[in-house]
Amino acid sequence: MSRYCHRNALLLNELSLSTLHREFAALVSLQYNELCDFILKPYLPKGIEPESKDIRATMDAYKVNEPQAIAILQALKTDGFTLIQG
Repeated sequence: MSRYCHRNALLLNELSLSTLHREFAALVSLQYNELCDFILKPYLPKGIEPESKDIRATMDAYKVNEPQAIAILQALKTDGFTLIQG
């Protein structure tokens, strides 16, 4: 005959305040950021289609594929900041 012992377990989720502090500091300092208006009122600028010779040069220089090269060239011609994934 085997016995099974059932125990209640208490699980706690410990939270660090460092993330909350970092987010609060970012919000407070946003008024001093030169990109404040762009961040709070974003818009999508029209994409500029780069020339094929520029695409090829970017592909060779950065060792990337064509869509990545187009993203890099468009990011360089866009005001503000651009996030490129991939």
